[in-house]
Amino acid sequence: MTLTSIAQSSSNFQSQESTVYEYALTVANTDDNDTQELTAAFTSIPNAQDWQQWLNGWVNCGYSLQSTPQLVRAI
Repeated sequence: MTLTSIAQSSSNFQSQESTVYEYALTVANTDDNDTQELTAAFTSIPNAQDWQQWLNGWVNCGYSLQSTPQLVRAI
């Protein structure tokens, strides 16, 4: 799964100044046999760089993205 495809799938939504976009996603660390279901929130529609920065800490801890982030709601 690429960050570019994540950003492209998110671009269908119109950005509004006061909107928060909430996404559900799953990361896993196969070395530790650990899976985490996460929520990511952005104040604008995230692009590939936004996702890379958001996931950076998880990747540094040995986790990888297991599911395409799904938009849960825009509030």
